[in-house]
Amino acid sequence: KNLNKQFLEMAEWTKENNLAKYQKNFLGEHYENNDEALWSWDIIQKGTSDEYDRIVVAIDPAVTSNKNSDETGIVVCAKRGQQGYVLEDRSGTYTPNEWSSIAISLYNKWKADRVIGEVNNGGDMVETILRQADKSVSYKAVRASRGKTTRAEPVVSLYERGLIYHAEKLPELELQMTTWNPTKKESPDRIDAMVWGFTELMLKNNRGWVI
Repeated sequence: KNLNKQFLEMAEWTKENNLAKYQKNFLGEHYENNDEALWSWDIIQKGTSDEYDRIVVAIDPAVTSNKNSDETGIVVCAKRGQQGYVLEDRSGTYTPNEWSSIAISLYNKWKADRVIGEVNNGGDMVETILRQADKSVSYKAVRASRGKTTRAEPVVSLYERGLIYHAEKLPELELQMTTWNPTKKESPDRIDAMVWGFTELMLKNNRGWVI
């Protein structure tokens, strides 16, 4: 009887904190880890906080907006103390006016401190489009000086140390995290946006990016 109670308590805790592990260990559902991917399912944990020290909306804009374009990564990241949180993923294939409208909406919804935009491809376009939508938005441009894998690995380390949580189930982002092969040419736009968000919040002194 006590064993059953302990088992149920363990199952409930695992369900709340690591959905993939719960589905695998308690429901018998199996998620294959990709040996080439940087993230594994077991290090993606669920969790929220009552309040946050800082919140940013991170954008990795696509250069074009046709049906064959890369997605524009739009991810809301937060920090409280030493913990990081992914609050929302609104990435998708958008026109510049569409992604700027979504980013501003998220900025207001979450009362974010800043919008972070990668400008390697878009240059000043990112800020110009955002300012056209809302002149008052707090904006910061970031430019990559090193490769995607090098930028992502410190964020992977934060996940491995149990320092980042997902506030809700984020299936498309999580699938990209656990399947993206850094040796391939596919652009991981959701990952890129998330990495920029946590670089700003938790890793801003690391090498590999400049303001």
